[in-house]
Amino acid sequence: MLFRRDRESDPRVVKDPQRLPPGQVLTLKWPVLSYGSPPRYDMAKWRLRLYGEVASPATLTWDDVRKLPSTAITADMHCVTTWSHLDNAWEGVAFKDLVALVEPRSNAAYVIAHCDADYTTSLSVDILADDDVLIAYRHDGAELTPDHGGPLRLVVPKRYAWKSAKWLEGLGSSTIGSDSGSATATTTPPTPGKKNGTGSSYTRLTGCVWNAERWNAPPTLGT
Repeated sequence: MLFRRDRESDPRVVKDPQRLPPGQVLTLKWPVLSYGSPPRYDMAKWRLRLYGEVASPATLTWDDVRKLPSTAITADMHCVTTWSHLDNAWEGVAFKDLVALVEPRSNAAYVIAHCDADYTTSLSVDILADDDVLIAYRHDGAELTPDHGGPLRLVVPKRYAWKSAKWLEGLGSSTIGSDSGSATATTTPPTPGKKNGTGSSYTRLTGCVWNAERWNAPPTLGT
């Protein structure tokens, strides 16, 4: 069974009903919502750029990223296409450890994630300061696959999954936020828990698009 609509059948939700946001349906697998094919990188040439309102801009190779201290978390993932997948085991680099390399300036209020195909999405530094925010390269004990954002994706558990942008290539500190979306993405966020009217415009870059706003629930939901 791919989806479970009977909340009561999952003991994790019985124990803590707030783990499943309103309108969401549990999935026993990890759906792939992509438009087109994921990028295929030559990892010898792949780079992660850290730049913008920072004192020490940096460009990291794949080996550089993997040599950084690793962090592991377990977190739920929620998509505005209405599925939720609980207890994802992520491994990667804690965002706070990554930004310490470049020393953001005091006026840097946002970080813009730059991804394949010129997709961008932004988050405030306050959100990214949470201990559970990572740039992830492993999921459930295996290397992150291209379909799910590998080699590297942002993971922001307290926001819907489109903020956990796939195929990360750069992080730019900025005084303002900016979300470009992509050529295939809708330009208006749908209501959490409701399907987008177009049905097919969820961007291939995030796995699920336009879930920027957190569901109406207590602040601890999703941790």
